[in-house]
Amino acid sequence: MSKIIIYTQKNGNMGVCIPNPKLDINFVKEKDCPNGIIVDQSIVENLDKNFFEGYEIVNNEPVINVSKAKIIWKEKIRSARKLALEKLDIEFIRAQESSSDVTDIINNKKILRDLPADVDNSKTVDEIKNVWHSNLGDK
Repeated sequence: MSKIIIYTQKNGNMGVCIPNPKLDINFVKEKDCPNGIIVDQSIVENLDKNFFEGYEIVNNEPVINVSKAKIIWKEKIRSARKLALEKLDIEFIRAQESSSDVTDIINNKKILRDLPADVDNSKTVDEIKNVWHSNLGDK
């Protein structure tokens, strides 16, 4: 298996250095990321790519920072719900024009608006991901 270097960037996030295979990895580590850790490439390949920018190195292992994961997930939700909210706005106007019941539309809009707060109430990465999956479907 190929070896790579993981290290802590200035912003606290995990960085990955994939050295040229023609170079000695220890030389690259000392030159480019002296505080890095040499690991099998499979470790990074098996990480949850949804939260890649939320990983930090803790006890020489990549770990998702839950606070960063919340920020990442809320951004994904806000992006995904934009189109859904626009469609619900159109449905709402049409329903009002025809004097139809708007209760379901209002409830659906509220669910979409509440998703970021639901992420904030999550304690684990699995709970964070469940906010998306249980309310928006597996996107």
